[in-house]
Amino acid sequence: MDGLGVEQRADLARDPAFQARFRREAQAAASLNAPSIVSVYDTGQDAAGVPYIVMEHVDGRTLREVLQEEGRLLPQRALEITADVCAALDVAHSAGIVHRDI
Repeated sequence: MDGLGVEQRADLARDPAFQARFRREAQAAASLNAPSIVSVYDTGQDAAGVPYIVMEHVDGRTLREVLQEEGRLLPQRALEITADVCAALDVAHSAGIVHRDI
């Protein structure tokens, strides 16, 4: 969770600049197709005008969960994870998309 309350998110949802950025990012994500990138199935707005994005569910653990459960990773495992992330970023960069949260 990023610390924003529901009220703040609702305010963002009504912000035209946020809505435009959200639509652009959702469309950009939907255009990517690679094994290491989740699929985007749908985007839109609910009855209250709050934008949403429907993405593929991936059964597994987050990197945070892996590190909390396993602790320090062996170099080979760390390289495997890094290679998957780099493969996804390569696909995105090839499509002209820069992931701002990496």
